This record gives sequence, structure tokens and C-alpha cells, in this order.
Amino acid sequence: MWSRKVIKNMAKDAVKRNYWKMVLIGLLLAFLTGELTQFTKEIDSNDLREFTHDDYSYEYDFDDEYGDDFFDDGYDDDFFDDEYSQDFDDKDLGDYEYGRSFDRGFKNYIENHVPFGHSRQMRALLAASVGLIITIVIIVSAIGILLTAFIFNPLVVGGNKFFYNNIKRNEDLGVVSFAFDHGYKNVTYTMFMRDLFTFLWTLLFIIPGLIKMYEYRMIPYLLAENPDMPCEDAFKISRRMMDGNKWDAFVFDLSFIGWAILSAITFNIVGIFYYFPYYFQASAMLYDAIKIDDQHKWENVNGFNGNGGFDQTADADRERGYNQTNWSKTNDTQHNTEKWEQAPVNSWDRNTDSEV
Repeated sequence: MWSRKVIKNMAKDAVKRNYWKMVLIGLLLAFLTGELTQFTKEIDSNDLREFTHDDYSYEYDFDDEYGDDFFDDGYDDDFFDDEYSQDFDDKDLGDYEYGRSFDRGFKNYIENHVPFGHSRQMRALLAASVGLIITIVIIVSAIGILLTAFIFNPLVVGGNKFFYNNIKRNEDLGVVSFAFDHGYKNVTYTMFMRDLFTFLWTLLFIIPGLIKMYEYRMIPYLLAENPDMPCEDAFKISRRMMDGNKWDAFVFDLSFIGWAILSAITFNIVGIFYYFPYYFQASAMLYDAIKIDDQHKWENVNGFNGNGGFDQTADADRERGYNQTNWSKTNDTQHNTEKWEQAPVNSWDRNTDSEV
């Protein structure tokens, strides 16, 4: 069984040996996956004034604004008498005399007798505005879906491949475009189906969507290793890998909450320069650790040295000691260019090291 603390400590070492490239790819993935928090400009409370302040008071003297003779100059005194001064009968007042509200009755009277009382023009304008807003939302959403499906998701797969390869060696930035040159159609289709199913499950009061999000967590990494893996196989293997690991993966993510809070209060400065590369590298190592465990289970169940349905068989040097309670840091100066080796079990007391 893999150890969360061991994975996080190994991720810290990986960040140190390929730092700036990991910062760039981590920032890209944070933007694509929504880890990058958006902040609004802080408003100085001294600039805000109450609506009832004298400078912004809605009260004014109608006579001062228009003069005492406004109605006398513009309209005859009998204008309202001739046109509108009808007695409020039962119909006009909306059965006010039978107990209904005067406000409702007066509103009915205005709508039935005063020109433009129905405000048809305003209602038409409002309807047109709502229609325009809905149209804009639909267009923007459609553009967002297309960008996510055909550009962002392949970049996510390439970014995950960068961090996965970075476990064994210092990976180059160019690998981020991997999915555009390898199995592009399959990658876009499989990732789109993953997003669609997650969204549909989320409609059932969030919790089912959260469970499915962890169930499908390994799909981008599976495609990073095997871009031509059929969609059905990617879902099947990811579900199998996460069977019994969803809660542990949730706790794994939760263990980064301190870094997430620190990133938020520093306007993502900490996130960009440490938290993002640290988290995505640890997530890639989590995939690798669960994959190794899954392959061992497959071998035990089937009684032969299979690869658990993966297109790439795990080599012996892929046993990087994720399940060890203790591991050691090598003093080899060439460590950052060599493959990870399983460390001696008791060479370093990890209880003295911090997990965060």
C-alpha cells in the first residue's frame, strides 16, 4: 500500500531538481484545471457611501425642480378630471371593497386607465434583453466547451505526462503538446466523455459527481501513457485503480489544504512558485503508486506476470518504494538524471521530516 507522506516527500525532491520547468507546466495545469483562483480587486471601504447619504439622497423637492406652476402651465386643471378622474369602482380597484389590497387595486387602475400603464415597450425591451443575455451565455458556453474539448484537455494530458515522466528524469517542456501528435482524436473523445459523465453525475446533488471525479481521476494519466487506449478501457481501468483508493485520494488532496490557503492569501504567488508544481508532481506519483499496486493485484488474481491491462509493462526499476514507511535521500550528484531506485528501508527516519 502506498504512503501519502512518502509520495509527498518524493515530490518535494522532484520539484528541486527540475524547478523552473515544473513551475511553468504547473501554472498551465492550474489554469486549465481550475486550481488557479481568480481574485477581484479589493475595494476601499472609505470610497463607499450609504445610499441615504446627503450627497446621494433620493429626496428632492418636486416644486423646486419643476416649479409651482408645472401642472398649471402644461395641463389644464380639468385634464385629469376629464380623462382619469373616474370613481374607483369594484372593477378598477380589483375588488378592493371586497377586502383586496388597495395597492393592488391602484395598480390595476393605473394599468387599465393611464397611457402606457402596461409598459408594453418596457416589457418587450426586457424580454429582448433577457433573450440576448441567454444567447450570449449559450454562445460563450459553446465556445468554452469547444476550447476545453479540443485544446485544453489535450494540454492537460500533455501536462500530466510531463509530471509523470519527471518522476524518472528531468522532462522537457515540449512534451506538453504530446496529445496533439499522438492519438489526438481518441484523447479528445475520452476526455470529453469523462467531463460529460462527471457533469451529469454532479447534477445529482454534488456528492455523486465528487465520487465520480475521483473514480475517473486516472484517465488523463492513462491517456498520457497510452493515447490510443480505447475510451471504455480507460474508464474501466481508472475505476479499477481507484477501487478502494477514492477516500485515500481525497485525504491526499485534503492534505494540501494548508498550501492552498497560503496560496490564496498571497494571491497565488506561493501557488505559482511552489504549491502547483508540488501538487501536480505528487499527483503524478500517486498515479504511479496506485498503478504499481494495481499491477500487483492483477498478477496475484491471474497468477501470471501480467500488466493489469496497461499497454506498458512496469519495469523492475519502476518500484520506487511508495509503500515504504522509511526512505532515504541519495547523495549522488547525478541523482536528478538517473531513474528512481527503491531506497533502503531504514536509512532515514522519516518521522523527523514534515509532511506539509
